[in-house]
This record gives sequence, structure tokens and C-alpha cells, in this order.
Amino acid sequence: MNKVLLTMIVVGCLLSITIGAASAFPHDFDRFFRLDYNLSPNPVINGDFLNPVYFKKWQSDEFDYTWGYKSTILNSKAYVLVDLFDVVNEKVTNQRVGVIKLNLDNGYVEKNIVFEFQRSSSDIIAFENHIYVIIYGESGYPKMIKLDEDLTILDSKYMTLEGNLIEPRCVKVDNNYIYVTGITHISGGPQENIFIGKFDGDINLVWDDYVYIDKGDDSIGYNSLAIDFNGDIYLTGSAIIDDETDVIYILKFDSNGNLLLEKVTSDEDELNYGSISIHDNKLFVSKIVYSGIGLNFDMLISTYDKNLNLLWESEQFDESIFIEFIEDMVFIDEFVYCCGYICDIDFDQGTFISENGFILKYNLETQEKEWCRKVPSYSDSWSIHKDEDKNLYLSGLIYDENDDYAYFLKVDTKNDPPATPEIKGVPNGSPGKENTYTISTTDPEGNHVYYFVDWGDNTFEHWIGPFESGEEVVVRHTYENKGRYTIKVIAKDIHDAKSGEGELTVSMPRSRAKSTPLLDFLQENSILLKLLQRIFFR
Repeated sequence: MNKVLLTMIVVGCLLSITIGAASAFPHDFDRFFRLDYNLSPNPVINGDFLNPVYFKKWQSDEFDYTWGYKSTILNSKAYVLVDLFDVVNEKVTNQRVGVIKLNLDNGYVEKNIVFEFQRSSSDIIAFENHIYVIIYGESGYPKMIKLDEDLTILDSKYMTLEGNLIEPRCVKVDNNYIYVTGITHISGGPQENIFIGKFDGDINLVWDDYVYIDKGDDSIGYNSLAIDFNGDIYLTGSAIIDDETDVIYILKFDSNGNLLLEKVTSDEDELNYGSISIHDNKLFVSKIVYSGIGLNFDMLISTYDKNLNLLWESEQFDESIFIEFIEDMVFIDEFVYCCGYICDIDFDQGTFISENGFILKYNLETQEKEWCRKVPSYSDSWSIHKDEDKNLYLSGLIYDENDDYAYFLKVDTKNDPPATPEIKGVPNGSPGKENTYTISTTDPEGNHVYYFVDWGDNTFEHWIGPFESGEEVVVRHTYENKGRYTIKVIAKDIHDAKSGEGELTVSMPRSRAKSTPLLDFLQENSILLKLLQRIFFR
């Protein structure tokens, strides 16, 4: 899909607002969707990409575009938000919002719902055995919809701030309430303000308020929030003042919405906060920073205490030559797993080289990145979840020039794949002569490994093994013709987790010699061959 069109659609979904009547009711989702496409990874898959347990995608039959968005988990089920729309003359039309319910074990869809007369989605959350969806209606005002586990609508209410329009951007819950943050436009006030609201499980408003940053602001960027065990609320995001200066803020409220602490910084190297989470009594905030090289922006994680004092920051993750965003994060043991998307651009041509959703694993004890693995194809990742068995679940959007899909995948974190194999051997040889190579890898858990070898001449070794982790394995191959060949090797462990692709380029420049017993004997006895050459050719 054209990236300019993508940007227009995003802006159109969020900002093109019309006034009119609105309602929401369910539709038979099966007539909209071809369900349960299963995306199988390549047999030889690069180690930079995820190796999911399952990888599901969906596409609408009746809309031009199907965009997967955020998701939530409740009682071993996943609920994925989907935006549906057509594009006519580069304008977004016929917008709808849907929710897909699927089984976490196998990714199969169980039920679906589409809301009529709704323009675009904002967020989804599970709370007290119910599902809450925030969407934008035809009126332009957002609506919170309460559904049961079977996607039956129980209630819905519009959301405003004393009649003023709000744009929700993040919803979170604690044990008792639902919290929403976003931006609002107050008549007679500054252009944009930070909105925060608290609701009970029946969508009744407990309190709401708005915050105007002391330094002044022209526009508020994406913001996110988290709630601790005491009911204190932490809100983070970015703003632009005077159309040029980036301001980053972290705000702390008590459970009644009173502002307790405010941290506002202005640093030309810092652009935006993506998400905030609480773990081990600390705040973890994702940040986008200028790398200092060209137009390259990197992501990192900052950690604060609850008084908003900076404790430490990670190194820049350096996963892209353009920009990286962290949208969500979860914690398992000593690791934090982040999701988002990374983007590379050819600035000379003005084109996108790639855009990929990802999961990044970061070790909180060593404060080092373990790995970053991408979702295949052009993609974004919006939500990440975990279960009691330490599996990860990811939802988002896959798109190319012709099709768009919502996707949902499962990743097993209890087992990491082997390292990319190393191949050693003589780089030059002769056709018809057997060549010897050694391959090796290590497995993080010390599991036995198998190897798949592509010799580059349409011949293969199919998963030979098992071998010990770290063991050097001898393999042999004979090339029949002259030429250059690239040997490719990947490893997998006993749990079928595959490594990256190791490579070695070899050349067979010399013509194939005729094989005779005498010639073979002389080639294997080089001293005798040299002696005969001195006698007969001196």
C-alpha cells in the first residue's frame, strides 16, 4: 500500500469527524470475513523473524481494507479490534469497527461482531469478565461499549468532558475501575489538553478532568497510563510547543484525580513516549530519541521511581535506520518484552524499504537487549500479552500493495532458538571432488540441535542430527559443475525453534579432472607426485 495513502487513512480515521445520529448493533461477522488463514513461516526462516507457535490472519470480503489493531485477553480467549473501511478517490468511506474472539490455544475464531455506524476504533480492555471497547461514532464523539464474553452488547455510552469533544488514546484497569486518557479541546482554552477519566464497570463516570502542561502546548502526542496497587495513576506522553519544541511529560495523580507530581522535560534529542508500565514497584517508560546520525531515531526504555526520579536508561536498541516505536510491554521473570514497529526508509528515493512489527526481549538484570525479532511482511504490532505458561500473544496489521490483514500470533518464550550456525571450510575447490565442511551452533538451553543444509546447487541435507549444542559437525559435498555456490545452514532445537541462516560462499573454478586409480593415488600422495614431476619435467 502507498505510504502516503496509509498516512491519509490514519489521519482520516482519527480526525475526519461529522455530526449526525449514531447507534451500534451487532452484525453476522461471518459474512464479512474469510476466517483462519494460517501463515506458516518459511521452512528456512531468517533468525531476525519470529518463529510463532501459530500465526493467524483475517481479511474482509466486503471492505477494501482490514486493519488489525489492539487486543485483550479474558479467560483463555483473545479479543482483537479490527477496523474495516473502503477507499474511494483516496478518501476513507464506509467505516466500521469489529471485534474477533478467538481461542488462545490454537488461534481459531469462535465468534465475531461488527458495529454499524462506527468510524474507527480506539482501544479494548477486559474487566470483571466483560469486554469494553472504545470507538468513534458517526457523531464524532467516542463511545464506550460493554460486552459479555460472548460479544453480546450489554450497554454503551458516549464520552465527553462537560460537552467538549475528547479523543481517547489509551484505556487501562485496576481491580475496581476503568481509566481512560487522551486529549480534549476545551472551548476558550489552549488548543489541546490531556484528558483523564475514571469509570466503573457499568460505564458510569466517577470523575474526569483535563491537564494543561505549564510550559504550554500546541498539540499532544500519543499518551499512555498505568495504575499502581495504591490506585495512583501515572500518565506519560509528548507535546509540541510553539510548533517546534518537543516536551515529554510524566504525571502522577491520586485515585481521586488530584495531580500529585509533574515531570516535564524539553530535550531536542527526545521525541516521544510510547507506553508506560509498572513492574517491581518501578515505572518503565518507552522513549523515542534522536540517535545523532542523519534522520535516525531509536527506541529505549527509561525507569523511574514513583516520585518520578530517573533510575536508569537502557542503551539505544538500534534496530532501524529510520525510526522505531514501542507500543506495549509485558514482564516475565527478569525480562521485559516490548512490541511495536520499526521502519527503514530510502531517503534518496523517498520510499519505504521495510516496516515490521516486532517483539524485543530485554534483560532487566543485565540491562542488555537479548534479541529483537520481526513479524514477516510489512506489518505493525499494537498489543502484546502473556499467559500463565509464559507464552506471548501479539496482534496488529499486515499490509502490502494489494491486501491488508488483521493478525494474531502466539510465541513460546520458554525456549529460545539456537544461534545462527557457523560454517567453516575451504572456499575453493574442483568440480567432481568431495569437499569437507564443519558446522556448529549453540543452543541457549543446551538442547540437542538439527541442521538443514542448502548446498546452493538444488541439493539439500534435511535436518540431520541430533547433535550436542556446541558440537562441530563434519559434512561433505561434491559439486558437479564449475561456479560459485552459497551454502546456507539453519539449526533447530528439539522444540522446533529455528535459528538464523548461516552462509558460506564457495567457488569451483577449476575444470573437473578425469578420475583414474593412478591419478587418485598420486593426488593423495603429494610428495611422490612432486618427485615424479621433477624427474619427468625438469
